[in-house]
Amino acid sequence: PVRHDSWLTFQFTRSKLPYFYFALVLAAIAWLVTWWLEDSKWGYWWRAVKDNPDAAESLGVVVFNSKMGAAAVSAFLTAVGGSFYAQFVSYIDPESVMGFQFSLLMALPAVLGGIGTLWGPVLGAVILIPLTELTRSFIGGSGRGVDLIVYGTLIVLISLARPEGLVGLFSRRRKEAVR
Repeated sequence: PVRHDSWLTFQFTRSKLPYFYFALVLAAIAWLVTWWLEDSKWGYWWRAVKDNPDAAESLGVVVFNSKMGAAAVSAFLTAVGGSFYAQFVSYIDPESVMGFQFSLLMALPAVLGGIGTLWGPVLGAVILIPLTELTRSFIGGSGRGVDLIVYGTLIVLISLARPEGLVGLFSRRRKEAVR
């Protein structure tokens, strides 16, 4: 017997729409946490450690603690997303979530948009998700892996033209407009 849809058990069989709304809320919360952290003392420490660990340490930042804090926040946000994904697909095995293709698909939006930026992963996802759906609808099942070829081409082009990602293009234009 199939149970009725329930927020209590977080099971929705009739429609995937509740999962979409829940994922949207989780993404908004993760973005807000990241936005808050970016201008906090931890955010300044992390940028200082990233740019020059020795200089950060000379200013009193404990580099090890800073790196562990960054890893903990990253692990927490990743665990929340992974828990949601496990609930969504109802079954997880190592090959389905730890394969190269899945890992690549999770990292591509950030790489394309701009690693280390607040809007980079959002911009990358806004570009890559419709691109995935378009290649899937135009090519169908016959072109398995074509979306990865398109992704790879995009990443190579962006890496050559804008190593800081697409967000770097907008920040450069903003700096030029200010001058």
